[in-house]
Amino acid sequence: MNIMNLSTTLETIYSFINQGHYEVAIKEMMSLIEQILRNIYKDIFHSLRVDIRESILNYEKEKKKSIDKMPLGILIGLFRNNSILKEYESINNKEFLHFNLNNLNLFTQIRNKCTHTQFKSSKFEAMLIYYTLRMILVELDHIQSDFDVRKEFINGGIEIKEPLKKEIGFDSLTADLKYEKIFEDLMKKVNSKKPILLSRTAPRAKHFGIAVGITDFHIEWLFRGRAPNKEFEIGIHLEKSKRYKANYAVFDFIKNKKELLEEFLNESIKFKKKWLQDGKWSKIYIVKQIGTLESFYKNEDSKLWAVNKMLAFYDFFKQNFNEITTIVSQIQVEDPLYSISNQVNKDSRLKRNAKVNVEESLLRKVGSNSMEIAKSLIMMAKEIDNNIKHKFTIYRIPIETSKGQCIWIRPRVNDFNRVTIKVNESRVESVKSQLERLGLFMKMKDYSGFVKIDFNLTKDQLDQHKDFIRNIFQQTIDSFS
Repeated sequence: MNIMNLSTTLETIYSFINQGHYEVAIKEMMSLIEQILRNIYKDIFHSLRVDIRESILNYEKEKKKSIDKMPLGILIGLFRNNSILKEYESINNKEFLHFNLNNLNLFTQIRNKCTHTQFKSSKFEAMLIYYTLRMILVELDHIQSDFDVRKEFINGGIEIKEPLKKEIGFDSLTADLKYEKIFEDLMKKVNSKKPILLSRTAPRAKHFGIAVGITDFHIEWLFRGRAPNKEFEIGIHLEKSKRYKANYAVFDFIKNKKELLEEFLNESIKFKKKWLQDGKWSKIYIVKQIGTLESFYKNEDSKLWAVNKMLAFYDFFKQNFNEITTIVSQIQVEDPLYSISNQVNKDSRLKRNAKVNVEESLLRKVGSNSMEIAKSLIMMAKEIDNNIKHKFTIYRIPIETSKGQCIWIRPRVNDFNRVTIKVNESRVESVKSQLERLGLFMKMKDYSGFVKIDFNLTKDQLDQHKDFIRNIFQQTIDSFS
């Protein structure tokens, strides 16, 4: 194993943990464990007994995967079923304390949880795997012994002494972690007054929607602008896209109650009927100048203002909930334009598909290898969120959540895909630096509130960096869904 590359990998993992990217760090460490297991296999295969070698070959046939293609779980099964670690200890006259199947199984369980959106890895799990991995590398003579770390871990402590020992202050956090920390604080304050956010986790994004019981309507906390002129917005967001006239009707209803709402809030209210989504969305909101995230986080009065005003909006909405529900239901029933429009669109699609199958046309244009990459990326996105939609066009395959398109896949002739991802502005630097480190980054373009990043991807790169690409898709889909 290349020690220089190993050193760089460990430093990168340190950086991920420092920045709070625990899932990314864990996946990087699992990739390293896979590499270690494959190297051991290749080192000792021809030294194993004939019956063990035959058993290994049968296992590969059963799983229909070669050793280089096996994921971690199947690799560990191979080692367990054939006692490969014990054979390795015997051949090298060593006895391992930390490099054992129990630790490997624990790592796999934690890694598998990381792939589920409901599970949030902790700092302690990432540190546990990191230190155990270091000890495994010491036992394998890949890095020099570190007695301070070893002694501390054996005594049961898991506080990191090196770059991770120092508690990171708010000012040193990345933007996405600052948002998370602020929203965690606001949620605690809300729940102490009215327990409506007990089941929620704080997002690493500049906005946080609070459900009010009607689909696509919510109260939203929203940071906007850039330091030192940042603003904090709180308001009722009406975001129905297909039945957007319901947004307008409810907007008018609330605007007619402006005096009552201002009495609830004790604030001057702003009304924006035609907002995002080509003017289909509406919002009623208030704004406060906060300067920077740091000044907002350290100002208890500002945070109490945010909590109290959000609850005032919430109480107003709930007080008028029955009337608002009636308005929405009437719009849905009485507006015939939606069904007519949908039928027209459906007829147009049928006519288009009768002339040419776009997917087949794209396949003929770019070839099967490029389309295989594209379909793997689509499957990856659907594994993250089964509700996302995609469609084939002559040139590209857009992927969209309920709030619009967030990923674009463009199959190319020379067996690669151009991928464009829509990245929340708080995560841009993290994503860009990781893509650069893997040699994938191409270019990016700024938009209002987000950035689009382009990179090229071959089949080998997708196989090699699958967990990383999945993580990037996860962040993109979570941010824009």
